Amino acid sequence: MADEFVKNKNIFIAALDHYYDNGFTYVEAGDGDELWEHKHYKHIIKANGSVWQRVKVERNYVKWIELNQMALICGHTHREKFPKANELPYFNSGCCIFPSYITGLEIADDTITLAGWRIEADEKRYLHIVRRVLAGPEPVSTYHLKK
Repeated sequence: MADEFVKNKNIFIAALDHYYDNGFTYVEAGDGDELWEHKHYKHIIKANGSVWQRVKVERNYVKWIELNQMALICGHTHREKFPKANELPYFNSGCCIFPSYITGLEIADDTITLAGWRIEADEKRYLHIVRRVLAGPEPVSTYHLKK
């Protein structure tokens, strides 16, 4: 396989093992299962062309959040997003095809966290897969808009 996802296979499996061992439920946002199956992006883009129009999607999320008065959790734009204070509650799980790096959203114990996984070397130059918190955890209730 020639796609970027193959390079992250070990990171992805380590993350899945961590979540499985800790009782998480995996929710697929697009990259994970699609990119395991195809060698070339053209097949994915042809099957899911609208997904690749990320700018349009991200412009429209504001309208959807305001209309529905609830947080929006998305994936597959390849840009992770965790709202800052006073921003509308738009979350994006990010990407699992950047070289040697994946991101994801974790929802546990009524909190939400943006986590990143990457390969890092220790002081002896041994490689390890490491999870880092990129944003959060924040209480899910922080993002309730309905009163």
